Amino acid sequence: MYFDIKSIFLLGLVAAATASPVAYPGDEDGSVSLHARMAKPQKVKCPDGTVFEVEEVTAGNGHFREAAKKAFEPSYKLKYPDYFGNKSGGKQVIPTASQNDLYEWPIFKDKSNWTNGKQPGKYRTVHSEKPVYEKDKNGHPTNKIVSRNWTFVGIMQHVGGPSNAYEVCNAA
Repeated sequence: MYFDIKSIFLLGLVAAATASPVAYPGDEDGSVSLHARMAKPQKVKCPDGTVFEVEEVTAGNGHFREAAKKAFEPSYKLKYPDYFGNKSGGKQVIPTASQNDLYEWPIFKDKSNWTNGKQPGKYRTVHSEKPVYEKDKNGHPTNKIVSRNWTFVGIMQHVGGPSNAYEVCNAA
């Protein structure tokens, strides 16, 4: 036998603690997410070999957050942030257990922002949306969204082809 019972038990405890759901900070309803919020962006390498440094990922996330503040207003007419169904060729692209909606935003190596008329390129940051609903007089949530919490979940690359496919960029 390669492991004794104590080692197996300890390994099981570590695995369970690592996989446990975590509460969103500041949520009064105590809801949990099956993916932890990313404390800070990481350097990533895309399938074509392009590497995004931490500063570039941070800039892309900042551009997304600024646009996301206005994206759901009736007067907002830009294409991005755009809903992303997290499927490419029938497979999940971003490894997340979140049931929240995902949105994509173009990211550029030069840290520039995407604007209407600019080609979005092939790289996207992906963010998970967690709506905060207005509560009625009894404290129950209504259908009215009063704010949205966004969690960065990763970067993906558009690899094109007939399936219009995306692949995840992994930590470098």
